[in-house]
Amino acid sequence: MLATPAVAVLFADTLYGPMAWIIPFFVAMSTFGAVNGILFTSSRLFLAGAREGQMPQVLTMVQIERETPVPAVIFVSFLSLLFLAASNIYALINYVSIVNWLAIGLAVFVLVYLRWKRPDMPRPIKVCTLNIASPFTFFLCIYFIYIAL
Repeated sequence: MLATPAVAVLFADTLYGPMAWIIPFFVAMSTFGAVNGILFTSSRLFLAGAREGQMPQVLTMVQIERETPVPAVIFVSFLSLLFLAASNIYALINYVSIVNWLAIGLAVFVLVYLRWKRPDMPRPIKVCTLNIASPFTFFLCIYFIYIAL
């Protein structure tokens, strides 16, 4: 079983026989659902960023009847199609992963920086000050991961 590249298909052939097609079908449906959720979540993030003045103002427009941020959905769809045009999928995965982790690392760094430089700043989410070790542990783990690469 470990020698085949498609373990789920071999499992379905063994267990379900003529109904083995349902495993790849439901895997495809699950993937489609995940992409659908990411598309709408990302477009809402672009909408929120535009409302805060961090993105172009055109992304704040919302379709009146369905309350959908159509320009943001179109923008995210365009970016997704642009990513699909990449010839090397592994390079694309590496680039997206690096940018994603850099954004997360920057957010954690800013959290520590603002806690240190502006301790009296109003914060919508209160975190115990003893929990300040969590960001440092995060940075230590990231450091070890990048050293391993």
